[in-house]
Amino acid sequence: MTTKYAASKILGLSVIDLMKNEKLVKVAKEEFEKELEAKGNYRTPLLEGTNPRTTLVRNLSI
Repeated sequence: MTTKYAASKILGLSVIDLMKNEKLVKVAKEEFEKELEAKGNYRTPLLEGTNPRTTLVRNLSI
């Protein structure tokens, strides 16, 4: 396996682990909520009234 694809493989396997283990998902959610509380509410850096483009870019050169 080349390093080019190592990160995607690790992420994919991590998702499979999460799908198989409900307790792991619960722990991850609790940790996320704890971090979110510690940092305060999320505020978007976008100006009010901004309408960002949300369509996918189709012509990627990979």
